[in-house]
Amino acid sequence: MNSRSASLFFPFLVAAAVLAATPGLRPEPQTDSRIPDQTAKIAQARDKIQEGWNAWNEEAMKAGRDRLLSLLLEDKGINARQNTYLYYYAGLGEYRLAVHAFASGLADEAASNIARAKKYLEKLFELQPGWGEPYALYAALLGYEIALNPDRGMELGMKTFSHFGRAESAEPRNPRVFLLKGLSLLYWPAEYGGGPDNALVVLARAEALFENDESDDPLKPSWGLEECLTFMARAHVQKGEKEKAMDCLKRASIANPDYGLARQELLALQKDQ
Repeated sequence: MNSRSASLFFPFLVAAAVLAATPGLRPEPQTDSRIPDQTAKIAQARDKIQEGWNAWNEEAMKAGRDRLLSLLLEDKGINARQNTYLYYYAGLGEYRLAVHAFASGLADEAASNIARAKKYLEKLFELQPGWGEPYALYAALLGYEIALNPDRGMELGMKTFSHFGRAESAEPRNPRVFLLKGLSLLYWPAEYGGGPDNALVVLARAEALFENDESDDPLKPSWGLEECLTFMARAHVQKGEKEKAMDCLKRASIANPDYGLARQELLALQKDQ
């Protein structure tokens, strides 16, 4: 990829991906009273971010992010495992706020969110070098950074590929690694391995992996199935396969009945019929 191609390609990739990123509302799970207090606080902050992301509500996302930052600053009764998840969800929260800011045309705010998210994720690289998911999130952030700085397209583009590669090598069975990669492939040109056909292969793998994405750990990430199905629908629409797209969107709505993007996409397709 030459610098000119990268500068043209990556901003398009990110801008297209942003248009696909506005979701609905997932009810906050009930917190088991037996869960240690700090774990419960982290889970509540995470759920607030998820609530804001699903409803495309910046204030709710910021409220959840701020709760996490307060716990990081307090550092009271936080064990190593909880500390790892604090950094993870702080990074995820800033990533989602960056997407919201970028979609809203707030370039400076998006850049600030990206910078903060990268710091949290880089801390995770130190704490948990074998955890692939933070590398996939970092790769997604690099795409938005390229859109804001197209003159760095070649440099950051190579890092994007590298981080996705490291994420997949570290966690070949993590569904969110393949969700983020598949989302990107959907908007990459075919000459770089992108397009709806290749994206569907990766997203289908993510969907299959979500079937076994269960854990007794109350802080383990579990987001993404409804997004995976919604982006699969987008790929089918690009291929002119509207019935398959509608099936994906119906399944996304079952996975999360309050997921706004799936509802919007499904209504649009039904009106088109």
